[in-house]
Amino acid sequence: HIRSVYAEKYATPSYLKPSQAKTYYNAGLSIIRMLMDTDYVCDVCLSFVGLFGNMSIALHSWIYVGYTVIISLGLLGLFFKKRQAITQLHYNSKNILTFHICLIICFIVPIYLCTYSSYTRDYQPQGRYILTMIIPFMYFITIGLKKLFDTLFQNQLLYRFFTILLRAWFFVVVYFFMKDMVFAFYWNTFINFIKTL
Repeated sequence: HIRSVYAEKYATPSYLKPSQAKTYYNAGLSIIRMLMDTDYVCDVCLSFVGLFGNMSIALHSWIYVGYTVIISLGLLGLFFKKRQAITQLHYNSKNILTFHICLIICFIVPIYLCTYSSYTRDYQPQGRYILTMIIPFMYFITIGLKKLFDTLFQNQLLYRFFTILLRAWFFVVVYFFMKDMVFAFYWNTFINFIKTL
């Protein structure tokens, strides 16, 4: 709040004053209108996985598709009945429920803050602003995938095959990321940095 007060008082009128910012809020439009009329959700999701430079350097399309499939399967798996213990640790149901509620809050708050800020202050649909929710998000996706695999793959050999396949996919993603993104765009910067040490 104090930032907005001083920005309104001292900032350049044509650009930095909150009341002069070109936002959906200042235009009198609803947040739903912002979400429906723009590519906000799509841009946040894509940049959450990875968009670089000035949101103009994208990963290979198959990486986005792969993450979409994995995340969708993980979310679907959450609705499956647990067939065996998710963890070797033993907690009572009250503690587990409290833990999960806290994780859901940690998941929702960054998304809310990012969306609210884009609506009221500065329209920036960037996934980096919601990265703080990645731990609870991946926790639920992992549980969902485990429950899904436990249900679909009763054969232990088949279960291991698909888990190894999933891990291998992530290694392939890292390989192509390093090869086509880091080394292709930032290799000279990296070498120059090393030379300055």
